[in-house]
Formats: sequence, C-alpha cells, structure tokens
Amino acid sequence: MKNQRSFIGIVLGIILVFFIGFVLTRPNTKATTDPFQGEAASGKAFDQQVSTSQKSSPIISVLPAVDPEFRIDYGQSVLFPNQSGAIALYIKADTPDGRVQAVAWIRNNGFDPSDYEIIFTDLQGGNQ
Repeated sequence: MKNQRSFIGIVLGIILVFFIGFVLTRPNTKATTDPFQGEAASGKAFDQQVSTSQKSSPIISVLPAVDPEFRIDYGQSVLFPNQSGAIALYIKADTPDGRVQAVAWIRNNGFDPSDYEIIFTDLQGGNQ
C-alpha cells in the first residue's frame, strides 16, 4: 500500500511540474471567464459580413419581400460560394406570373435584376 501511495505521489508531482511549466512558458494569452466572448466574436464577424454584403448588394436592405404571388430572400451565392459578401436572390413563386412579378418588384424598387444572381424556387421549396 505504501508503494502505491508513493507511486501516486510521484505521478501527481510530475503532472504538477508539467502543468506549471506549461503555464509559465505558453505565449501571452489572456484567459477569459466570459462565456459569451466567442459568441461576441462570431456576432461581430457576422455583422461585418452583412455590412460587406449590403455595400456590394444594397437590395438586401429591403428584403425579404413578401407578396401573395412571390417571396424574395437572399442567401449564399451558388456561383461564388467562397467569395465574402457574394449573395444570391432566392425568388420563391409557384407560377411563371409570380416570377415575373418578383422581377418587376426588383426593378420597381430601383434595382437591376441583371446585377444579381437569381435562383428561382417554388413556394414549397423545390428548385426550378
């Protein structure tokens, strides 16, 4: 039993030495006790991405557009998925007339539809 206690004491001593060495030699980083720091950083990054998207695609400031015949949202670009700030307009409409009305809505609000990547889907969510 005495040998077992000595062994445990030696192991704990070695672990303590390694831990103290790690703490003393690691780069200067601030430890935080704020559990929301990571969330705040993610929120800030998201806000910056939205800001970039709004500058390159001002239409997103007036979206979503909801009408009985269509809905216009924006989301990730399919053509440029890795480009920061690249968006696509997602037009949901069940009928060709709803699609025409959605494109007209874009024009009537001062935007050129040809400036945007447009993805048409039906109101139930299927791509067309």
